[in-house]
Amino acid sequence: MPRGSHAHQVEAEQRDLYTDLGVTKEATDAEVRRAFRELVLKVHPDKQGDAADFRKVHAAYEVPRDPAKRKRYDQQRDEDNGWANFIRRMQTDARAHREYEARMEKERADRKDAEQKRWEAAQEIREARAQDEKKLKMDREEATREKAIAQEDRLHEKHQDK
Repeated sequence: MPRGSHAHQVEAEQRDLYTDLGVTKEATDAEVRRAFRELVLKVHPDKQGDAADFRKVHAAYEVPRDPAKRKRYDQQRDEDNGWANFIRRMQTDARAHREYEARMEKERADRKDAEQKRWEAAQEIREARAQDEKKLKMDREEATREKAIAQEDRLHEKHQDK
């Protein structure tokens, strides 16, 4: 793959070039150059190194060695990280919102169940009161009948005594 090809640049942009070189973003030009030279000595194919690793180190060094390219890379990297962080926050917020909605739905269902149970308990109380009132009414009617019979019996006894 030619050194300046688009595929080579895309591959380099998808990796963190500073990590590939073993330095931080804050490394000076001299530190980047020293790290590059040390890595090249380790991975050079003439010294039994891997050719793919050698190409990877060269590709990683292409951007940080040029101040304009490095500045552009750092800006793009920060924007990409900003966007990635934004996406991550949105996904986290969406997950939190789904969890919140699920909790709210459960609470609504729990409240509805509690309301249904209260209504059923109140209905049982109303039915029990209605039965008590019916029994009380029957007891009163029975008492009234017994009173009437007792009165009739007394009147009947009075007339018989005369």
